[in-house]
This record gives sequence, structure tokens and C-alpha cells, in this order.
Amino acid sequence: MQILSDALNGELSILVVLPLALAMITVIVFAHELGHFFFARRFGVHVKEFAIGFPPRLWSTLRGGVTAETHAIRRLAGPIEGPLRTAQELHGTDSLPKGAVLLLRGEDPRLEFHASQARRSNPIAVLIHGKPPDHCLPHLRSLEQPVLITKNFSSVIDKQDWSSTDVIARIEPVNATGDPNLASVTIGATRFAINSIPIGGYVRMAGENDRFNSPESFAAQSPWKRAIILLAGPVMNLLLVPILFIIAALIWDINGSSIVAVAPGGPAHVAGLRAEDRLLRIGNRDIDSLAAVQAAVHASVGQQTQVTIQRGTENFSVIMTPRKDPPESEGALGIQIKPDFGPGSVSTALSRAVPRSLYALVLLPVAIGEAISGHQDLELAGPVGIVQTVGEAARQG
Repeated sequence: MQILSDALNGELSILVVLPLALAMITVIVFAHELGHFFFARRFGVHVKEFAIGFPPRLWSTLRGGVTAETHAIRRLAGPIEGPLRTAQELHGTDSLPKGAVLLLRGEDPRLEFHASQARRSNPIAVLIHGKPPDHCLPHLRSLEQPVLITKNFSSVIDKQDWSSTDVIARIEPVNATGDPNLASVTIGATRFAINSIPIGGYVRMAGENDRFNSPESFAAQSPWKRAIILLAGPVMNLLLVPILFIIAALIWDINGSSIVAVAPGGPAHVAGLRAEDRLLRIGNRDIDSLAAVQAAVHASVGQQTQVTIQRGTENFSVIMTPRKDPPESEGALGIQIKPDFGPGSVSTALSRAVPRSLYALVLLPVAIGEAISGHQDLELAGPVGIVQTVGEAARQG
């Protein structure tokens, strides 16, 4: 932490503060979006994308979905993926989104007509669910795009309306079998992405715009399920608060108190205490903060009390009697103290996390109320303010 403080006070401070602030924002956003994602999946809502940051995309992968084997009428050169579109979207127009995979049904009596439209709409591949009639095969083979036939998607295809959903279809050759025409197709997978603008994030669910009425859409869920999915993000942020307090305390926190000065003639001076002595225990109370010193001394006023001290590598105990009416500015023991900082213990971190979290949660509505009543200005902070706050906190240790 000393290296960090030195860097923050130097010319390279922005190079340290900015990554710290971005890391903090990323953790908060990740927890928030994870709440939406978890309950959406828990209630059977199809999640199209889980992304940290905003595009352009740096990295992504597809996970989940339903996979089936397909037979390629036209050989597949390599893996391809794109949004799945249906013949319904060809009605009245020959255009499809760039890079789309066109889904047709083998038993559709207009299959040959739709295949003709595919020449003009130019999808990257044509996926046919169910065996097409033999008289359609020559026409399908004449298409420039890869054409694939699958039979075992009925449980997925039949229950979904894939129109206008941005559901991704990924098709790739299955080289292990030695059959050059065998391929696998996965639809309904979730894209996990890391984007290049490292502020914010999002979860894209099917049916957020109420156009997708599949049982796996957000719009098709009951009101209480939709409410839980939406509230899960803020709730996850609330649960994150004690976790962050625990982590912060384990890394750097107040873990004791040391003597800065000893008043001549006071109880501490008579007992032989010196500046830089560390207070370990007063009476039956361990000292891990300034508040612990104050509470222990207050409980022992006028009584002989054993005080345990650390001086260098040596620990020893002395007997002192805290004064009831000490001289002004000297205190009951006649010492000035300062907090010690360092990594905290697990037990201390756990014991402090809950009260600190409750204090922060109570303070928020209090601050809003005071701002509304005019007693205090409501100082809101955007990304720049967050960076400044993180930098100031790091400078203070």
C-alpha cells in the first residue's frame, strides 16, 4: 500500500487510479448483471448475451443452447455463426440481417419458393428442419450458401417462434467422424462477451421488447417473475457491500492503536510507557481500533487495570488506573494515540463487515432525505467523480 500511495502522489497517479476505478466499476456491474442473469436463467428465460463493458467487442464465446447433428447438402468449409431468421421474415421483403442463418421447414409446401428467396436475401447458411421433398433437393444444391438438414431439433424448433429474436445459430463441421458432410448446429446459446469500453455492462434477454412470445421470453413471464429478474441486479449490489468490506479489511484496515505522546505525570508516564508503544489489550478488551481504546478506558475509570503493550518485538503488561477527572487534553491515561493500519484478521473483517454495511445502507436514505429537505447538498458523482473518490481513498490508505 505504501508503493500505491507513493504512486498516487506522483506524476503517474492517473495510471494507478484509473485502473483501480475501472476495476471497482467492473466488479459492481458484474454483480448487478449477474443478478439479472441468474434469475432469468432460473425462470427459464433465454439470455442472448451477458456482456461487461460496451461494444466494440474484444472477446466473446457462446455457451449453452441446444445442439444437434446435421447433414450438409453443400459441404461446410468451416465454422459459421449468425442470428437465426425464419421464412416469416421473407414475407414482403427479400432482405435479411447481414450474416443471418435462414431456418426453413422441410415439410413446408413453399420450401422451394423460400429457397428461391434465399438467393436474393443472401444468408450465410440455410438450415432445414426436417427432411425436404426429393424434388426440392436439386434446387437446394444449387444455392451458393451451405445447406444443412437436421431431424432432431423438433423439441426446440416446435416450441419457439424464432422470428426477430437475435438468437444465435452456430454451425461447425464434425471432423472426428471422417464424414465431410456431417456438422453440428447449436441454437439458443448465450454469448458471454468482454467489450472495449470498460464502463457498464448489460444482459440481453429474449422478449425484452415484447415481440418474442416464446415460453422462454422475458415478456411471457408472470409479473412477479419479471419483477424478481429486474430487482435481482440491485439486490446483488446490496449483497456485494459486505463482501467488499470484508475484502477491503483483509487487505488494509485499522488493526490497532499506538501511542504518539505521553503526558508527564500521567498514569501511562508513571507506568513507563513511551511513544510508539502499541496497545494490545486494556482490561479484558482486545485493542483493534481507536473506538476499542475509548470503550476499554471508559469501562475501567477509577479501577486498577492491566494494560498489555507491544514495544518492538517484546510484549509486556503494566497496571494503570484511568483517571476520572484528568487535566484538559490529557485523557484518562495521559496519552495521545493514533490508529495503526495493516492487513486485518478474518474474524475482525467479518465482525466489521455487517455493521459497516448497515451503516452505509442507512446513511443513503438519510443523505437523500437531507438533500430533499435542503439541509445538505446532494453530491452525485459520475465516472469522473468515481475515479476521483477512488484516488482519494487510496491516498488515505
